[in-house]
Amino acid sequence: MPAAASPSRLSRGLWLLPVVALLVHLGLGLARVPGVVFGRRWSDIDDYRARGAAGYFLGGPALRGAEVVQWILANVPADAAVLFRGETNGALEFVPGLIAPRLLVREQAVAADAREHRGRPLARRTEADGQQRPVVVVGLVDDLRLEVR
Repeated sequence: MPAAASPSRLSRGLWLLPVVALLVHLGLGLARVPGVVFGRRWSDIDDYRARGAAGYFLGGPALRGAEVVQWILANVPADAAVLFRGETNGALEFVPGLIAPRLLVREQAVAADAREHRGRPLARRTEADGQQRPVVVVGLVDDLRLEVR
C-alpha cells in the first residue's frame, strides 16, 4: 500500500493551481487586447494627428464646428475673451479646451458696447465695411456658428 502524502507536501502544491490559472487567464486576456484595443487607439491617434484637435472632436457626423474653432485660433489673440451664447451641451462643451488660453465668456455677462472683459480684449472680426465688431460663438446641440454681435 502506498504511503499517503504528507499534509505539508500537499499544502505546498495547492498554491500552484491558482497561480497557474491566473497566469493562463492573464495570458489569454493579453492575447486578445492588442488587436482590439491598441489597434483602435493607434488609429484614433493617427486620426487626431491628421485632423488636429478641432477636427478630431468637432469634425465628424455627430458634432460639427471645427471651422469656428480654427478661425478663432488663427485670428484671435491668445489673451482675448471670446463671447458665446446658446446650447452649452454638445459641441460648445469642447470649445474652452480647444481655444485655451483664450477665455470663453457668456455674452450676457458683457455690456453691449464693451471692448474688453476683465482686462482681456474681446475677440473681433473686421467686417466688409471696415468696422471691427465682436464675434460670438453660438452653440447648437451638434454644431457651432460664428456671428457678429
